[in-house]
Amino acid sequence: MAIRMVALDLDGTLLDPKMNVTTATRQAIRKALEQGIEVMVCTGRVWTECCDVFQMVPEFRYAVICSGAQILNLQENRKIYADGFSCEQARSIYEILSRYDCIIDYGADGTFHNERAKLDTAESYVRNARIANWLRATHKVHDDLGQFVAEWDGKVEKIHAYFNNIAHRDTALDALRVLPYDLATSAEVDLEAMLPGIDKGTGLGRLAQHLGIAREEVLAVGDSGNDTKMLSWAGLSAAMGNASDEVKKTVDIVAPGNDEDGVTWLLEKVMRGEL
Repeated sequence: MAIRMVALDLDGTLLDPKMNVTTATRQAIRKALEQGIEVMVCTGRVWTECCDVFQMVPEFRYAVICSGAQILNLQENRKIYADGFSCEQARSIYEILSRYDCIIDYGADGTFHNERAKLDTAESYVRNARIANWLRATHKVHDDLGQFVAEWDGKVEKIHAYFNNIAHRDTALDALRVLPYDLATSAEVDLEAMLPGIDKGTGLGRLAQHLGIAREEVLAVGDSGNDTKMLSWAGLSAAMGNASDEVKKTVDIVAPGNDEDGVTWLLEKVMRGEL
């Protein structure tokens, strides 16, 4: 069965190590869309973190963001699906995470909210000046994040955290397991919490059903732990060459890395009917 949809993770997949979409990949995406192949984004990022990517590739029509909590029609600027934690559920997660030395990303109203003091020292958690500056540019800061959490009474799309070492992250993961929520990691020292039934796989499935595309007609592409449910849901799965060994073991295809235009390589194969 021919591939009709290609779902792309962003960080480590569509984006190169400098967080850009290469010219070759942009051209391949546009060509695939012109041929009727629905190339779309499936990411853990919240809305404000995605805007720069959608500006690089304005032809994207659909996106699953917030690890499946929202499905967007980008061309019509509307939500196809939206869900998330209640404010009470989110506060229970925040209360546990606040015991640990970490940057808490509290995803509400389309952006991540952070404590100013933690975001000011983001380099000590993410260990990458480019990413630290990007976080400061795309997130909303508060002098007292706890006060915002206490006062926010709307849905919370997701909660994410960066830690300064793996041991602290793993300890926090163990503490969070007393709550009935799904936990995943996408980098060496991070974690994310989601409602059960909301993940990249279910988000991709909802969009495919909305568009009348069968599971067997979907290729999913990713590189890290929070991509596994998307990769296992799709009829065909691919990991980037820079993906973790654990992810590579679960997929049908290993593509070149995100520093070698691996997405271009896959899209060209799809367009030639080789996948």
